[in-house]
Amino acid sequence: ADYATKYFYVDYNMVGDVVTGGAVLRTITPDCISYKDPAVNTDTTGKTMLGVTQLAWVKARIAEAAQGGVKHIVMMWTKDLFNLDNGDGGAGYQTEINALMRWIHDNNYPVLHCTGDRHAPHASLARTSVGDAYDAYVACACPFGQGPSTLTQYNRNLWALGQNDGCVYGCVDVDELSQTTTISIVDAFSNQPLHSAT
Repeated sequence: ADYATKYFYVDYNMVGDVVTGGAVLRTITPDCISYKDPAVNTDTTGKTMLGVTQLAWVKARIAEAAQGGVKHIVMMWTKDLFNLDNGDGGAGYQTEINALMRWIHDNNYPVLHCTGDRHAPHASLARTSVGDAYDAYVACACPFGQGPSTLTQYNRNLWALGQNDGCVYGCVDVDELSQTTTISIVDAFSNQPLHSAT
């Protein structure tokens, strides 16, 4: 409530400094709460989680980064976008999320997704609500594990933290030499990666 703009992006150079040009990594953090229609509304093309203005802004930031030579774009979602049992997140807004994911896929934009608020850290490959597979890797580094997760909205569960006493954080690393991005879910007590994908 203290900021006029509730969604934002940050560009980084190879050593992790925030830059205004020459970025190799862009993180985009949308606001998944302030602009959404009520969760009980029927999921149609008229139902939105991001709002018309923010959705257009997200697409513009992805497109300009990719077209400007940024090799790595990470969406930092505050909600799990796909899981069916997270009623206040993307599961109830799949028409909009599916359309955004198809747009990213069809334009071949280099976008990865970090999600949250699932209360069960996991990494999966996503699919649409009607079963169409996406080439979308999704990592949820929600800090506290609350037992095994039923990841019903994914076509492949890669890893899940199935314990109640876990605590994790997410990490994004960019390698200049190999031109790769690695997303890791890291144990907060040992600082050791529990799951990584490059």
